[in-house]
Amino acid sequence: MVIFVTPLLFFSPRLAAARSLALREYGALASDYVREFDRKWLRGGATADDALLGSADIRSLAALAGSYDIMREMMPFPFGWRMLIQLVVVTAAPLAPSS
Repeated sequence: MVIFVTPLLFFSPRLAAARSLALREYGALASDYVREFDRKWLRGGATADDALLGSADIRSLAALAGSYDIMREMMPFPFGWRMLIQLVVVTAAPLAPSS
């Protein structure tokens, strides 16, 4: 198992750096977007022609939140516990006694 998993750890520093950079950049973008959304829709910045229902602003805000969540959940390892357990089971299966 170590033979298969250890080479994957080579990518961990790059994945951690990519996650950190993405969280910083998307965090700043999201902060600006939420501030503008608040100004427009909650603080009276919308014009009489703007309709909240069907507005692309809400869809964009939801898409931005989804993108940020994906980056926040990104792990610094290119594998998870589930993959490790599957690897252990598949590796140990031939060693199990047959009945």
